[in-house]
Amino acid sequence: MQRRKFKLVILGDEKVGKTSFIQRLMQSNLTEQKEKLPPVYLPNEMFQNDCVTIIFDTEYVPGQIPDEVNDADIIILMYDITNSNTADRLKGFWLKKLDDMEIKKPIIVVGNKIDKVEELEELDIEPQRIFRVIKPLVKDYNRVEMGIECSALTKRGLNDVINCAQRSYLYPLAPIYSFGRRQITDQFKKALTRIFRICDKDGDNLWNDQELIRFQKKVFRRQLDGQDISGIKGMISEELKLDQIDNHYFRRIQICWTILRHFHYNDDLHIDEQEFSNEILIDKDSGQTIELSESALQFIDRLYRHREKEILSRADIDQILYPAVFEHHLPIDNLHGPLNRDGWIALWNAYVFKNYKEAYKLLKYIGYDGKLHHCFKETSRKDNWNSLSKFPDRKTFGISIVIQQKDKYARLFQDKYQLVVPFKNKTFVFDLMGVREAETQSELIGTVDLFIVEEGLMFQYEKIIPFIPFRQGLDITQIIALASNSISATPFGYNEGQIIILKQQNGISAVQIMSFVILGLSAVFGTKFILNRIKSK
Repeated sequence: MQRRKFKLVILGDEKVGKTSFIQRLMQSNLTEQKEKLPPVYLPNEMFQNDCVTIIFDTEYVPGQIPDEVNDADIIILMYDITNSNTADRLKGFWLKKLDDMEIKKPIIVVGNKIDKVEELEELDIEPQRIFRVIKPLVKDYNRVEMGIECSALTKRGLNDVINCAQRSYLYPLAPIYSFGRRQITDQFKKALTRIFRICDKDGDNLWNDQELIRFQKKVFRRQLDGQDISGIKGMISEELKLDQIDNHYFRRIQICWTILRHFHYNDDLHIDEQEFSNEILIDKDSGQTIELSESALQFIDRLYRHREKEILSRADIDQILYPAVFEHHLPIDNLHGPLNRDGWIALWNAYVFKNYKEAYKLLKYIGYDGKLHHCFKETSRKDNWNSLSKFPDRKTFGISIVIQQKDKYARLFQDKYQLVVPFKNKTFVFDLMGVREAETQSELIGTVDLFIVEEGLMFQYEKIIPFIPFRQGLDITQIIALASNSISATPFGYNEGQIIILKQQNGISAVQIMSFVILGLSAVFGTKFILNRIKSK
């Protein structure tokens, strides 16, 4: 593991032993220290964990939280076992104040002066032992990860405190387990669901022996022993007992984080953004688009088949998308027709067509394990006739319906401006737009494959894009048929004049050829298309 540097800040009331703790940790004799110590670097050889640890002493100022907490990676909140007031103020002041400040760092509660316990008991005074103090704190404050006792005077437990702090930094508990609720967190459940799907190679919703062995070797480079496996199973089944801080406790937490980091999770249980930083380079000016690969389609189809029903409900979709932890835009509400297998695949086709990077992110979160270039394929160009001969490669088409009164016509679109339509193994993504919006969209030949234009409208565009007229009064079924017939008749619905131009452009990379003015003049449809100007590059 790469060496990590972290800052450890010690908080607490006056005279609980913060400065003495640091002095004795550094092998110093106790001295009367009136001012806080400067930051102290702990020698790496002092501890087993591969961390560079810096300890920050703090000065107690009544009613205030030291500024050092803003830069802390771990907070040690110290109290005096012999002083009940300092124990009461853990919750009454310190944790409440840190919560109000929205400090999200892990907190370790440390009871100092454990050497005084016997002396207090002889005086019939009950010491504020950590096992009593910690229970209400972990219940009410999820960032409190553990409690431990020490003695700065005798040096008992000092190294244990630092070891706990380092391990809490390397393997934080709060993201995966809630002491207060005594169960694993929802974020951890989401991550486990994704990991399970990735490793369930046969897709039967169970891990067989071979899949478990393959998982162990993949993550740990070896097979785990029975105790380690039971620890993982205990975490997953929410039966893990985490009351006692010992090596087995840390072992279980470390195993969980080893698994999570192997599958690229960060400390917030989000997949590392580096996994989504790549791009697929396509020539958008030539009309290239990105579509799902066969492996991605097989994964999406497997998720559908796992539900074992013909029509998916919204609850089914929520369960499939459960591992996702970001706001996605899978166009579920824009689907025209039932959410059967064709509808399910059409949703993903449309998502990729509009935003392939976000679609890839969602696929990764719900269990797709392929790289970006495995997930997608590039479609053929549309700027010359040779490329269009590969027309059958295309599965998704962007179709813009250009209309004068967009809001009025939206009723046909179920009061939406976009509709996703599965049709004969293809996906049509209809966008309802006005003239000005259409002129802007037409600049990207990869965004619009076909214009369906209301009679009587006039607008210009500078690409070779197929167009067909329509009259008001057609319902959505008729419009779908109109688009399908046009696209099926010739590649993408190009008319004869456009095909002639495309044949002349073989070998030219970017085409900015023509501008059409669409006028409502036709006797049949009330529409006539007049070539306004041609310009070639």
